[in-house]
Amino acid sequence: MNLKDFSNTKPTYIQKEKLEKAKEDAERLKRQDSQAFRGYEEQIEKYGAMPQDSLMEELVRQTAEEKASGNLDNAQIDNVYKNLAPMLNEEQKNRLENLIKMIK
Repeated sequence: MNLKDFSNTKPTYIQKEKLEKAKEDAERLKRQDSQAFRGYEEQIEKYGAMPQDSLMEELVRQTAEEKASGNLDNAQIDNVYKNLAPMLNEEQKNRLENLIKMIK
C-alpha cells in the first residue's frame, strides 16, 4: 500500500476505538495536571507570605515528620544539595548548607 492509498482508507472500528481512548487519556492527564497546578498554587499561597523564621520552623517540623515516618533520609537530603548547589551562588550555597545542617 502506498501513501496515497493509505490516506484514502477509512478508519476502522479499532482505529476509532484507539483514537477515543487516546482522547480520553489526554483529557484525564489534563485534569490531573490542572489539579497538580492548583496544589502548587495553594502551597505558594500558604508559604509565600510567611516570614523567614516561620518558614524555617515549618521546614524543620515537616522534615522531622518525614524522617520519623521513613519517607526521608540524610542521603535524600544530600542529593537535594547536590542537585541544587550548581545553580546557586556562594551566598545561597552557604545558606543551603546551614539549612541542611539544621534539618539533619
